[in-house]
Amino acid sequence: TGADLKITFAIQADEEGHPLPLFTPPDKKGWFWLFAGHAAGDTLHVFLPRFEKTKGDGAFAFKALDVWLGTVDKPDADPLKWRPKYTKVPFASFGEKRKVSFGSAVLAAGEHAYVYGYEETPGKPFPARKLLTARVPKCTLGDFDKWEFLADGVWKSDPKAATGQAGGLAAEFSVSHLPGLKCYALVYTESGLGPRVVGRFAASPEGPWSAPV
Repeated sequence: TGADLKITFAIQADEEGHPLPLFTPPDKKGWFWLFAGHAAGDTLHVFLPRFEKTKGDGAFAFKALDVWLGTVDKPDADPLKWRPKYTKVPFASFGEKRKVSFGSAVLAAGEHAYVYGYEETPGKPFPARKLLTARVPKCTLGDFDKWEFLADGVWKSDPKAATGQAGGLAAEFSVSHLPGLKCYALVYTESGLGPRVVGRFAASPEGPWSAPV
């Protein structure tokens, strides 16, 4: 904040001046939709769900394929000189009956980075989503062997054991620490496309979370 704040924009473009994304799938298939980022030391991690177009011309004529983690060394350098490295997130899956995604939000708290995602099952009028929570030492987010998953209040190494919290979730949301209230806030649009923006609150980053407000 303040009058001396300077904002610059880094826009990557091709030879004809058309804008290009800073993060692109390694196999050039589909496109990335940027989710949360996490900076630790001289490394930036960005979660990158990948989508591809499906048949039809509607606003939702696309589907999710997988989730990748983009890693940038020395991110304070000019973004146009970034050379991201990509690793597929092994815990994400997008089946017909159940979808699991991670990286909607990331929160550094204590010695850990808490990585939040969701599980989704079919429902009407909106898919049913619940919050999934993982944690990893905050300087080793890219080491998937060190991830732990919250399973009924207990941290386990098996991602399949993870259990959902906070129903009515959106695919995109934020988790923030509110020092003035000494709590954490989970904020999202109800069911992703509902009419209300709601918040849930907890005394710790892993919950349990209050009813939506």
